[in-house]
Amino acid sequence: MSLGHLRPLSFGEILDGAFVPSPRHFAVFFTAAIIPLLPVALVWGVFGFLTAGPDVSSASTGLAFLVAYPVVIVGSLLAYGAVIHLAARAVEGGAVDRAEAYRVALRRMLPLL
Repeated sequence: MSLGHLRPLSFGEILDGAFVPSPRHFAVFFTAAIIPLLPVALVWGVFGFLTAGPDVSSASTGLAFLVAYPVVIVGSLLAYGAVIHLAARAVEGGAVDRAEAYRVALRRMLPLL
């Protein structure tokens, strides 16, 4: 679709454009966000379990943090990038494809960071 129809929008039009594509493609948006965030939630749960308790040393906490944090960063950026791409495609009127959104998000991982 040509983007020649773009013009300055009012605040209400911006809000309408931000939330209207979501109900039509709710399942795609939801699964695109939740799939990369499931490992993040699992890692944070394990991290909390391993670092809870009075006898946990700061070295083990630091090691658990070093393992957990990269998973959190990659999973979060993948989810955010995929949802942003899906929203852009939906606003343009294009097809929303979760696999394509993940590919685009992976290619754009460094700029997202």
